Amino acid sequence: MRQLEHGSLMVLLIFVSVLFLASGLSRSQEPSLKQLVSGGEVTDLLHGFSVNIPSGWEVKVHNNAIRINDEKAFCFVVFRVARYNGNLHQVAQSWWLERQAMAGGFSQPRFAFRKLSQGILIVGEGLGYPFVLHPMMSVNFGLLGQTPPSNYREVTAILPGKVTALVITLLFPADTEKAKLDAMMGIVKSFRFLPQEKMVRWRRETIYDPEVGMEAGWIHVPEGFEYRGAIIRQGTKRVPALFLRKGELMMRVDSIDLQSMALQTGFGGNAQTLLTINGQTSQQPRPIFLQSAEDVARLVLGIWQAETGERWELKEQLELPKTEMERTMEQQMQQQLGQAAVVFRRAVQGGLVKFAISAQSGQLVRQAMINGMLIISQQPDPIATSQDCSLSVTVRMFQFPKDQAEQAKGIFTGISNSIRFSPQHALSALERFTKENQELNRMVMQMLREEQEFNSRMARAWTNALSDQTYVKDPETGEIFRVHKRVWETGEFWRDPVWGNILGGVERGSELERLLREEGWRPLQQSLEGFPEQW
Repeated sequence: MRQLEHGSLMVLLIFVSVLFLASGLSRSQEPSLKQLVSGGEVTDLLHGFSVNIPSGWEVKVHNNAIRINDEKAFCFVVFRVARYNGNLHQVAQSWWLERQAMAGGFSQPRFAFRKLSQGILIVGEGLGYPFVLHPMMSVNFGLLGQTPPSNYREVTAILPGKVTALVITLLFPADTEKAKLDAMMGIVKSFRFLPQEKMVRWRRETIYDPEVGMEAGWIHVPEGFEYRGAIIRQGTKRVPALFLRKGELMMRVDSIDLQSMALQTGFGGNAQTLLTINGQTSQQPRPIFLQSAEDVARLVLGIWQAETGERWELKEQLELPKTEMERTMEQQMQQQLGQAAVVFRRAVQGGLVKFAISAQSGQLVRQAMINGMLIISQQPDPIATSQDCSLSVTVRMFQFPKDQAEQAKGIFTGISNSIRFSPQHALSALERFTKENQELNRMVMQMLREEQEFNSRMARAWTNALSDQTYVKDPETGEIFRVHKRVWETGEFWRDPVWGNILGGVERGSELERLLREEGWRPLQQSLEGFPEQW
């Protein structure tokens, strides 16, 4: 490492570090739905900090580090506390081991340092993408078809205290815009540690996948909370089902699937709706067709009412911005739906739904973030009209008494910040999903072809019935004829073996049938819709 020259970024970070050490606890504000989902002040009572983050950034607690990154996961602000016994060299050595893991494909990253009155300032360049801080991006980049940015830069301050040292790190691609750097500095300036008496003790629990017998992820559960968490199979998906509760405080992650189908003909119709919640399927007494996020919200409120026996009144609904990955997935889905609409001649529409709701029942409040997919298809036909609705959403719900809103928000934020999934498990689940989904897609395509064929046959049948016509087939020669027959007539058609004449209206068991059979005439097969050779 070489001695660092003075620069604006270094001076700014020194200023920030002094400001940080001198700051106290920020003033709390009344939680709102917008604060819950769109940035602003984040207070984590489990891990003991508060910070202001811009919209599109997220906070995660990873091992002993507090990781704050942007939506694309390109830029990182990291806070961590290390043991300090008066020897900053030991703290810097731990930092150095991590940087070696982040070197990526570069032959040798470059670092420079400057000793401060408060500690050490380090600047580096030529680093690889920091997968050690965000392992799941090794999966996400592949799903997006992206190459991770290279040539990362770093600014790190190591600031000693009495028994611990604070390590503040900024990691960003070399071509990062100034506005993004300003946002990162704003995060550093806003960061505060909470006093010990405000913190909530917690324990580490596992999110287990019983299907493959491996740990899928981990979560920090406040002491005194009941906990259940596992990966469940729902269709071809593997989804987390989480439940945490202490009295009236509750956090839950639910997976909800809805399949609703209806067929209407001139003679009547039938419908079927299957609702699956966390792997448990029930048949609903009436069809449910959803058209919008508002309809999805009403469905969720109805599920809550059935669960609690109490009515939940919607107080607020807020649309949420989609991430880059979600926008990419939606584009891919739209292309597939467009192709299916052309092939199967169906009116198909759908997309991702992502929104938050706040509802109240008495003094209890439930806030939820709802994210998933809604597809609606319809095949209008004068003979038989079919309609289908498919919904698949994840609902992350928080429940708390109205007068405990601020405390509850700090607890639930800490739980959410701690949830971490294994990239190895994600790849395993993706492999299983892909294999099973290929087979499912094949079956669905076959069913759609059969449905299309059935509708075509029925259309021909109705056309022939209304025009007093039907098809007959000679089983010996394979010849097919269209003949005149009124729909109420029950007689059969017979054919002369010599001249090929066709005679209709021959009733079964009649004297005429007996005579025709003696003369060598043969009965013909009948079909209003025609025969496969014609299709």
